[in-house]
Amino acid sequence: MKDKIYKLLEDQLPLVDLESDRLYDELDSLGVTTILMTLSEEF
Repeated sequence: MKDKIYKLLEDQLPLVDLESDRLYDELDSLGVTTILMTLSEEF
């Protein structure tokens, strides 16, 4: 499941390091919205 989520988010946010311990420092409000919309559509 974790790999599937990473793949989905990598496709939507290719410039963001999803493995980062400080992920939210790399995201702005549009990035967070993109994550929520992507996961909402898939699940």
